Amino acid sequence: MRNDYDWNEVEWILANAVRRVTEQDRQLLEFEASERAFVHRLAVYLEATFWGWHVDCEYNRQDGGANPKMLKIEDKDKRAFPDIIVNLRGPCGMRDYGTICWPSK
Repeated sequence: MRNDYDWNEVEWILANAVRRVTEQDRQLLEFEASERAFVHRLAVYLEATFWGWHVDCEYNRQDGGANPKMLKIEDKDKRAFPDIIVNLRGPCGMRDYGTICWPSK
């Protein structure tokens, strides 16, 4: 398992996953499938690249599942519902966040 991805690698991985969706799952876009369908396929391609990491969709918990996922937005804690989160799960729940993204068609 790698845990030392630099930002350039993460950008490349995300761009490659989006390219794969647009090339290999073109029908989702042509049929105007829901954003969730697109996000799921994107997560599949991300999971194949981030070996040893978990790729979850719509995961909105932290602190072992006891608390809602919060992000600082404009200096305020706000509940977060990320479409995709690349993370390491530990015995106490999510223990390390890699990439969080909210893609849109």
